[in-house]
This record gives sequence, structure tokens and C-alpha cells, in this order.
Amino acid sequence: MEIIKKQLFESLTKSSSNGFDISFIELTTKQKYRIIKKGKEDELVKFSFTEFFHWLPAKYYSELFIGLKDNKLAPLIEDDLLTPFDQATSGDIIDESAIKNHEKVILNSLKTFSGILKIINEFLSSIDKPIQLKPQQPQQPQPQQQLPIELFEILKTLHEIILQFLNISEKIEQEKIYSKELSKKLSGVYSDLSNEISQCCEIWIRQKRSEFQELVPQTLSYLLTKSANSGVIADISRLNRVRHGLLTLEYTDPNARSFIDLLLNCFIHPQFIKTEEGKKFLIFLFSIRSILIEEIHQTVKGQLLHANKTTLNSYAEIYFKAWKMAQGAFLVKIEYYCLQNLMEVAIHCSNMKLSKNLNGFLHYFHNQKPYKEVDPMLYRLYEPILFRSLTVSHPQVRTNAARLFYDSFPLKKSNDDTQEEIDTELSKQFKLLKDLFEDPSIQVRVVAIEGTFEVLSKFWELIPLSNSRSLLSKLINELAFDKSSNSVREQIFIGVRLLLDNSLSHSTLRVLLPNLRNLIHDQSERVRESFADLLLFIKGISTIRFFDIVPVDHLLERMILDYKNQRLSKKFTQLIVELYFPADAKKWDLVNNCIQFFKSKKQAAFSFYSNLVNFVPVLSVAKFVCTLFNYLVKFSTQNIEINQLPISLQINKKENNEEEEKEEEEEDVGVSVEDFESILEIISLILNSLKPLFSKKEEFQKTKSSMLQVFNDDDITSIYVWLFSANIPRVEGMCKIIKIASQFSLENFPTLKELLLQNFQEIDSTTPDLLKETLLLSLFSWELPKQVLKIILDSIKLPFKKLFESNEQQQQQQQQQLKKEKQSKRKRESNKNKKKGNKKQQDDDDDDDDNEDNQNREEEEEKEMSFEKICEKATISMVFLDILFKNDQSRIQVLNEDEIFGEMISSFQSILPIIAKRLEIECKIKINEKEKDEENEENEENEKADNQIINKKILLKINRNLLLTSFTIYTKVLFHSEGLNENINKDSGYFSDIFDFGKLLIQILQKFTKKQLINNKRKRKNFEKENGDQNVTDDENENENENENEIQDQFILKENEKLFITEILQCYLLVLSESIAFGLFSSDSCNQFYLELSKVLEIIKGFSLIGFNEIIPIVAKFSTQLMNHSLNGGGDPRLQEISQNLLFKLFDNINYCPIIKKNIDNNNNNDNNNNNNNNNKSLSFFKLSEYLLLFNQKGLLNVIIKSLIEQQIFKEFSKCLNLEPDFSEQLDFLENSESLSPSCQFIIQTLSKSSPCINQIGHFLTSYVNTQSMNQKSIYYSLNLISIIINLNLNSRSIDLTSLTTILINFISQLPSFVSLNEDDEQQNIDIGDEEDEQLKQLKLSTTSKIKYSSLLSMSNNLFDLCTNDREKEREKAKTKGKQLTTKGKEKEKLVVENKTKSKKSNKK
Repeated sequence: MEIIKKQLFESLTKSSSNGFDISFIELTTKQKYRIIKKGKEDELVKFSFTEFFHWLPAKYYSELFIGLKDNKLAPLIEDDLLTPFDQATSGDIIDESAIKNHEKVILNSLKTFSGILKIINEFLSSIDKPIQLKPQQPQQPQPQQQLPIELFEILKTLHEIILQFLNISEKIEQEKIYSKELSKKLSGVYSDLSNEISQCCEIWIRQKRSEFQELVPQTLSYLLTKSANSGVIADISRLNRVRHGLLTLEYTDPNARSFIDLLLNCFIHPQFIKTEEGKKFLIFLFSIRSILIEEIHQTVKGQLLHANKTTLNSYAEIYFKAWKMAQGAFLVKIEYYCLQNLMEVAIHCSNMKLSKNLNGFLHYFHNQKPYKEVDPMLYRLYEPILFRSLTVSHPQVRTNAARLFYDSFPLKKSNDDTQEEIDTELSKQFKLLKDLFEDPSIQVRVVAIEGTFEVLSKFWELIPLSNSRSLLSKLINELAFDKSSNSVREQIFIGVRLLLDNSLSHSTLRVLLPNLRNLIHDQSERVRESFADLLLFIKGISTIRFFDIVPVDHLLERMILDYKNQRLSKKFTQLIVELYFPADAKKWDLVNNCIQFFKSKKQAAFSFYSNLVNFVPVLSVAKFVCTLFNYLVKFSTQNIEINQLPISLQINKKENNEEEEKEEEEEDVGVSVEDFESILEIISLILNSLKPLFSKKEEFQKTKSSMLQVFNDDDITSIYVWLFSANIPRVEGMCKIIKIASQFSLENFPTLKELLLQNFQEIDSTTPDLLKETLLLSLFSWELPKQVLKIILDSIKLPFKKLFESNEQQQQQQQQQLKKEKQSKRKRESNKNKKKGNKKQQDDDDDDDDNEDNQNREEEEEKEMSFEKICEKATISMVFLDILFKNDQSRIQVLNEDEIFGEMISSFQSILPIIAKRLEIECKIKINEKEKDEENEENEENEKADNQIINKKILLKINRNLLLTSFTIYTKVLFHSEGLNENINKDSGYFSDIFDFGKLLIQILQKFTKKQLINNKRKRKNFEKENGDQNVTDDENENENENENEIQDQFILKENEKLFITEILQCYLLVLSESIAFGLFSSDSCNQFYLELSKVLEIIKGFSLIGFNEIIPIVAKFSTQLMNHSLNGGGDPRLQEISQNLLFKLFDNINYCPIIKKNIDNNNNNDNNNNNNNNNKSLSFFKLSEYLLLFNQKGLLNVIIKSLIEQQIFKEFSKCLNLEPDFSEQLDFLENSESLSPSCQFIIQTLSKSSPCINQIGHFLTSYVNTQSMNQKSIYYSLNLISIIINLNLNSRSIDLTSLTTILINFISQLPSFVSLNEDDEQQNIDIGDEEDEQLKQLKLSTTSKIKYSSLLSMSNNLFDLCTNDREKEREKAKTKGKQLTTKGKEKEKLVVENKTKSKKSNKK
């Protein structure tokens, strides 16, 4: 030890001005001293500082720390050898050699500094030991050892640089002066040094040595920062051991703000909240200063909104333990500033999540009632706020207060109260329980039900039986049947389930629960589900039986009605599974139970067996389904003739004296064909429920293989054939057996596969749709998509192949007929000079020719019949494609078959020219017809003409429905193929063929309409020639004009069948509108579509052909989709203008459509017969309300209404209203819209049905009248529009007309001044008379209107009276009618009751 002391003190005498002393570093950091040997290398021997400092006498302490301070620490700090090189503060030019020298110096300096800290730390640790007291003198403390002042001075110096080192460790890696490795090393060194300084200061603070409070600020700041950053429990325990240092700090100083923030940050850190050491530290913070409690509470309140359950419990525990430890002012602060504040917020907050979290926080305090002081504290804090909050007007406050009241029930004033005081207080609180049942708010009643059941469950044995029974009767007999809310009824069942946890309540509930049986048929699904949950809970209780509450028949009836609800059907199945599928039953008993079950309740049986696998072992279910199938196989073999079996049988009741059956013997139960099909359905449902288990779990593969031995190919095929052999094949049974087979793989049923493929190829129009769809989807599920698609495509292609083949054959036949005609001509010429006797041979030859012609005709008829069947088969194949694309799985399979899908697209593309040719033939026009050269020979022209006639005949044989369905299916295929891509590419080119066809279609339509117009003109001329007279009166002329229109309509509408061109046109326009809806095209393409649609509207304008009026809704849908696309940010804003222009063109077409005009006239005539109200029947050309709704959602409703009124309604007013009446004439006053155009009627009726639209109309009219300076025209137009809207809404209660009445009030108040001005002007005109110049008179006439303001004022008064008085009268009439109906209903009820009482009395007699 002397050697160590000597070497240590010698090293301390040396100065560390260069930052390097190897002997000091070896002694301190390595703890090795050097032994010098002559002629040999020096030996380094390891030692322990703890042993050294125990040995070192106290007189050397002062010398030791003086040397450390003056010779080691002071030079390092004064020469700034401990801080790294700073590029910003250094003015010298950075050199690499200077940086390297600085690196060596700083590393050696840090090693020396680490040695200093090692000595101090080891020295303080050696004396930091618990004082051992003798057992004889347990209360005698030993005096604390005095340490040198120099040590404290060193610690003060270190305390000042602790945070500086911590900041250097964080920032040194950001500066790129040193290499990455050295920066990382230095960062770790500085972090370790700051930690060692903190440890030295902690020992001094922990020992509470003299002036330890001077070491507290930086040390605690370092520990708070380190524990918050690391989250290590050891750092939190270090902080907790020196927490008494917090009492020495001054928190009112403004410089202490950063330190307070560090303390508050601990209440947010998860490690402080969750760990015991952290909780101790946080609880201690409540006892430092009362001012700090306020900031702590505000910090915790900010965390409660998003805190989870464990965090809430931790906060509540901290508050509770801090409350237990607090005294005096601290206790008052915690109670009234913290806890009562949380109670007030919990009662008055509107945020449901915050309210729930605060209730969870306070629930911790409510559960601490075993601690004596908790009850008085809760009553003291709740009493001024809780009880009065239960009766406030705001329902949310009452709800929150009720939750806290029930959770804290019962509240006691004091533990020293007498029994009488306790009883009076409890009676008050029980009264509050009952009063909350009658609260008008649904939420309060729900909380009251939930809380009451919780109180009864907790305190059943303490509450008097009379109180508990009265509460339960109120709940079960009254609130359970609350019609105003589903949640109230649902909460009853949830509460009963909670109360059943207390076994003492079972005897009371057993009597009351049967009163709830009818609620199993409640209209609310949630109520029924909660009732089912309660029954399942009761099923596990031995003291109550669930079928005593709800009979099984009710449950079965509910299973039928809730068949589609999987959750409910599963719960009902779980309830009755032991009744119909007992675990110990024999297999044939299970079969008989099944037959009896579906005979009584078929849908309930289907629901039961489809969910059976969820509650019965899979092996048992598999055995049962195999037994069922064996039963069907035996039944079909025993009853070979299906036609001899009855179709249906009623269930036969079993006799009581039945003999017991032997084991595994089948009971003789009558089974009909429908029962057979029902068993098949049950087998299919069970197999469908087993299929996911077989595919996911390998443990059931053996079960599946054993089932395949039962469900073999022969048996399934025989049942399929047996069902098909009926006089009327049992299609439903066949479909079910196909579904059963589809649950397994195709390899197991080769015979059935061939049979089904054969049936699939033989399907025709007589085949039921169910069998078609089942066959198709089953074959697809059996991994046969290629084969099935090939059959479908071949049948689609076949009629068009036959078309081209028949063309070639007929051309060949034509050539043969020409040759025969030439030969016959030659024979006739040669036989002219022969005798009459040879005429018989010629007659025989002619007869032979006639026989050949008859045979050819018969062959042609047979070909036509076969061709019709081929077309019919092709249309069925189109239906098959539609079914495949509607099903998700089959659609994906079709789209993934690249080869067949490409062949499908090409075949559809080849059909488009055929459709175009068919349109040309039906419309009797030609597209792109070129002029023929005059030099061509006549024979060639005749041959071409003949070929064209032949093509027409053959093409017209194809069914029109086939062409139409092929076009629609082709568009569907394109949409699905486009939708297969994740990212939709605009203008991808998928629809290029369709759009080219559309252009051709519009050309055909244009030529067809022109030709139709020419035919109409010819017809009119012929009519005029036949019925034309020179001397005809005007009335007769009018009658003739009407007759001409009737003849025109008869000529055009002579056929009720739609034209083929209109059907194709509708499909094409629907493709355009749907493509806009899916966002498949750009703005340029949309503009092109707009031009095409505008052209279509111009072409069909004024035509009344059947189908043309159906184009208007499709174009309107296109306009709506276009506007939706532009308003929702997916399109160009220019599309809004395009959409609006298209809408106005639609209105123009409506005015010229004869069919729509007729419908409007019929509607008006019907309305005139019904009290002249035009509101009963509305015109439904298209949904303009959807178009307006788009603008309303974007806040642009005023824009569209302004354009509609200015460009449509007011333009129509200018045509039908007289703006220059004579003085004797009265103003035209429009009470309804009959005199307006159809489009204007439609617009006004649509706008008048919406309150937002009427409000915007009011805003527009006020601005319009103001901008026009209240001239006569603006007021006149406004009054007419208001008149129409008011008359349309006289009987409606939902429409708000306040915006229009305000306009009328403004007119009534402002127009009298205009009336006086107008009268003065008229008087001046009379006085001046002829003195005025004629030019001045003409100028006045042109600038002034002849409408009088006085007449406008009278119109305003009349409309205001109509709007106010008539609507009130109509409402009074409705009220009186309602009262009359109610009185009649009461009288009927009285009569029914009297009749019942009379019948009871008669039965008693």
C-alpha cells in the first residue's frame, strides 16, 4: 500500500498541462501500480481502490484532494483540454496535422479526467456504507465523518460541467471535424464521464452532507434527462434515491421553468407511469410544493383523453396514494383542485371518449371504499355537483352524472353516522334510482338500467327484497317493452345477464323472465341477438331452463325468419342442438329426427344443419351426412319409379303405443319427392360447411377420403338420373345433387362429368334458368373453364359461320339455276317444231322440275328451322357469359384464360359489322355507297344486285335478340377487362371498336330519319289530295289539321315493337355514360362524346318513334356523370360547361318530343279533375334532382338555379306573358304551369320539391329584382314564379316557403311608394297632352312599361294571403281528419272489448 500511496502522490505532484501523465492514468483508470526491477522490464500489479482507501489514514485526505484539484483538474479546465475542437469559434485555418495533434491531446486529457473521477467515486463509495449499530444501543447514531473541503470544491466544479459534457456527447456526431469512428468514441466517452460525475454528486446528496443542496440542480436535471431518454428502471431508481433534493429547490424562480418542465415530463413518460419506482417518484412530487400540484394536474388532464386502461389505472393509483399521504394544504389542494375538477369535467364533458376515460379514472377511487376515509371524501366532493346534475335540462349532463352516481353507489356522509341516518340517505338514493327510469332521454334510461343491474348484482344480499323486486318488476315488465328505443330493450337483457352472476337472484328471475318471451320476435335485430345471448347464458345455469322462458316453437319460428342472419342463426342452433342432435343418439334416430324436423319447419331445419358443424364434432357430422346419403340411395333403389311417389306429404303424428326399434334399424317414415329434395338440400348445406375445414386442416383428410367412398360416382349419377326420369324433371333436386358433387373434386365423378357436359351442350330455351346457372357454375368450379368456354364460344360462332356458308351455297345454287334455265330454253326452242304427241313428254319433264323445286323448298325450310335453333343456342350461350361475369370467381377465371379470352374478343368484333349490315337492311338505307361506272356490263350489275338480295334474306333470319345481347355482352366484357387493372389508364383503346361502331350507328340514324321525313311528307300530300276541298271554314281547317297530325302519328306509331336501331342506340349511349362514371376517358374524349350526343339529339328532335323518348334519360345520366366527374376533382372544369349545355339541349328536345307532350297533357287533364292540383303526378323524364344534388354538395346550387331560371323559365315567361296590356286588361297570373313548355313544367316541379332549391330561388329573385332596380318586368316574372311554386306546395308540410314569403313581404312594403310615383307620372302625361313632341312620346313609351305597380301590389297581397291562410287551412283539415280517425279507432276498440267480455260471460254460463 505504501508503494501505491507513494506512486499516487508522486503523480499528483506533476502538473497535467499537456493533458498526459502515464503514471496517473495507469494508477487510476487501469488500477495498476508499477514495480521497478533492475535489468528487467517494470511489472504492473493490479490493486483495489476500496482496499487502498480503507487503509489510507484520514490525515492524507486533504493532501490527496489538493493535489487532484490543483495539479490535475485545474490545468485541464483552465487550458480547455476537455472540450473538442470547435470549427465555429476557432479563427485559425483548419489543418489536418493540427486536428490529429488535437485528437491525441483530448484523448489523453479525457483519460486523466476519468482517473480523477475514478478516485473521487471510489473514495466516496468506500465511506458510503450503512452505520452498524450495536444491539445494546439501538437508538445511538454514529457521528458523520468529516470530509475535506477540497473534495466538495472539486464536486462543485464537476457539478457545473455535467450538463456541458452531456450536450457535447449529443452534438459531437453531428459535426464532421473528426472521423466517424472517433466521433462515435468521443460521444461515448463524454456520456460516460457525465454519468460518473452524476454518480459522485449522487453519493454526496444521498449522504446529505454539508451544502449538498448546491449539487442538486445539475445532478437532478441530468438524472431526469437520462431517465426520460433511456427509460431504464435503474436510472429511475437512482433518481428516486435522491428525490429529497427536490425539497431544497426554489420553484418560483423564472429560471426554474426548464427544470419544472422536466419534472412534468415524467408524468407523460410510460416508464415512470407503469413501474413502481416511477410511481413512487411521481407520488413524491405531489408533496413538494402546492403550486406544483396545479401544473401536475393540468399535465395529467391533457393525457386522459388518449390514455388506455392501464395508463388510467396508473394515474388513478398515483392520485390515490398521493391523497393518502397528503396532509393539510396539500390534501385540500388534491381533493378540491384535482379530484373535484375531474368529477366536474366527467359530468359536463360532451366528448364520449373523454367521459369514458374519466369514469374509468374515478372508478379506481370508487373501488377503494374499503379504506375508511374514501366514502366521506367521495360524498364531500360529489354532494355539491352530482345530485343537482341528475335533474338539469341537458340530457348529456344527466347521462354522465348517472354513470358516476351508479358507479359510486352508495354514497355515505360519514363512517360515524347512525343507522337511521344511513337508512334515510339510502332511501333518497333509491328514490333517485327509480326516478331515472322515467327520464325522457334514452341515454339516461340506458345508463339507469345498466347501473341498476350492477347495483343489484353487487349488493343483492344487502338490499331489502322488497326494493329489489320492485326495481326488477319495473325493469322487466315496463322498460323491457319501451317502444321508443331499441337500445333500452337491449340493455335489459345485458343487465339480466350481469345479474345472473349473483346466484341469489335466480329464484326471483325464474318467475319474472318468462314475461320477456315475446321479445324474441322484437323488430330490432340487436334486441333479438342480446336475448339469444341471454338464453345461451341461461343454458349453462342449472337453476333456470331456457325453454321455460322462450318455447322451442318460438325459437324455430325465429330461425325461419332470421335465416339470412348468420350470427343469430348460429346462436339459435347452439340453443337447440341437444334437442335435435343429441350426442348419444343412434344414427337412424338422427335421420328420423332430421325428417321430422324439416317436415315441421323446413327453413329452420336448413338453418340448423348449416350451422351444425360449429357445435358438434366434425367426425359426428361427417357420419351423419353419410348416413343421410345412404338413406337416399336406398330410397331411390327401392322406389325405382319416381312418378309413383307423392310429390308432397303432410307430417303424421306418432302414436303413443309404438314399439321400440332395434339398433341401427331405420324407422318407416313416409317420404315424398319434396322431402327427398329437402334431404338433398340438408346434405348440400352440411357439405358446404365442412368444405373449409377439409381444405385448411390436414387432420380431416382421412374423414374426407372415407366420405368419398359413400359419395361415389355411381350413386350420385344414379340419383341424378332418377330425378331426371320424372315426367316433369325435378330441376331443384338435380341442381342440389350437382351442388353436392361440386363440393368434391372432379376426378371422383367421371360418369357424372360426361353426363353433365352432355346436358350442358343440349341446353335450350325450355331448360329452367336454375339448372342452367347451376350446371355452368358447377362445371367452372370443377376446373373445366377451358372446356366450358370453348363450348360457349363455338355455339356463339356457329350462326355466323352458317351465315357465311349459306351465302356461298346460295351463290352456287344461283349459278346452277341459271345454267338449268339456259338449258331449258334451248330444249323449248328445239321442241317447237315437233308434233303434238310429244307434248306429254314435255309435261312429264315439267312435273319432274316441280318435284325437284318442292324438295328444295322442304330442304330450305328444314335448314331455316335448324338455323333458328342455332340462333337460340347462341343466345343461351350469351346468357351463360353474362352469368359467368356476374360471379366473382368465374369472372376472374375467364379473364385469366388469355387464349380463349382473345378468341372471345375477336368473335365479338366480327359481329359488329353484321349488326351494322342488319341495321342498313332494316332501315332500308346504304352507307358509303359509291356511284357505279356506266361502262360496266349489265350482266355484272344484275349479278351484284342478286347477291345483295340474297344477303338480305339470310341476314334477316338471324334473331334480333341475339345481335342485341351480343353487343351488350361485348361491352360488359370490355368493362370487366378494363376493371381487372389496378390502375385505370384513360383512353386505353379497349373501346375503340365500339366507338367506331357508334359513329357508323349515328350515320345510319341520320339517314333513316331523313328517309322517314320524306315518307311523312308524301303521306301528307296523299291525304290532302284525297280530302282536299276548296270551300272550307276555319273550324273545319282546324279539324283537318288535327286529323293530319293523327294520321302522321298513326303512320309513325303503327307498330308497338321497338325499332332495332333504337335498341342498339340505347345500349351504345349507356356504354358512354358508364365509361364516364368509371373515369375511363380523358376530357378530350368526353368532349368528343358530347358532340356525338348533341348530334343524336338533333337527329331525333321532333320524332315520336317508340324508343326515341327513352334516349332522353340516358343522355341525362351522361350529363350527370359528366358533372360528377368534373366536380369531384377527377376531370377538367371545362366539363361543367359541356354538361350544362347538354342539359339545356335535353330540355329543348323535351319540348319537341310528341310522346312527352301527350303524357304532359294527360297528366294535366288528370290533375284538373283532382281539384286543379298539379302536384299529384310528377313528370319523370330523368332525375334532375340528382343533378341539383351534385351542385348542392359542392356549394354551387345558386349557379345552376340562376342559369335554369334565366335561360329556361324566364325565356318561357317572355313568350307566354303579356308585358304590354291595355289599361282595361288585367295582368296574366300563372297559378299553374300548364301553359308553359314541357321542359319548363318539369324544371319548376323539380325545384318546388326541394327546400334548398326554394331558398336559392328566393336569394336569386331578390338579387335579380335589385339589379333590375325593381322594374315592372322583374317583379312580374318573380311573382309568377312564386305563384306557381306556392300552388304546387299548398298541401305539403315538409317544404319551407319562408324565403318566398319574405320576398312577398318586401314587395308589399316597398311597392306602395312605386305606386304613388307611377300615378304622378300618369297625371303629368294627362296634363301635358298634346303639347309634347311626338318623338318624346315614342321615347317614353319605349322606356316605360305599361304594367302598373298597383296591380303588382295586389298580386303580392293575394299570394301572401294564399301562402299563409290556405296552408293553415289545409293543416287544420288534416288535423281534424286525424282526430276523426283516432276517435273511430277508439270506438272500434271499445266494441271489440265489449264483444270479448260478452263472449267470456257466455262461456262462463
